[in-house]
Amino acid sequence: MEEHLKILNPLKWMCGTAGVIGLGIFILSLFASEYNKDYLFSIIGLMLLITSLAIFLVGMFFIVMEEMVMNTEKGERVIPTGSNVVAFKRKRRTLH
Repeated sequence: MEEHLKILNPLKWMCGTAGVIGLGIFILSLFASEYNKDYLFSIIGLMLLITSLAIFLVGMFFIVMEEMVMNTEKGERVIPTGSNVVAFKRKRRTLH
């Protein structure tokens, strides 16, 4: 897991900083209406927030997938020769 912290810490700081900046731009654009005539700052703030979240989720996906692949057992595949299924025969009921 220590190898993944080398990737996770910069990813966390980069996406967190971009998310805070995007949220700040979006909230500021709601109150400063003179600068936001065409909702340009609102769009920029939301896009920055959404892309930082998407980049963080993709990075986390790659880290989790690599961790899962590294922790799986790798060995010879054993194919069972017989079946462990037990066949049950049902008794028919007769009407009296």
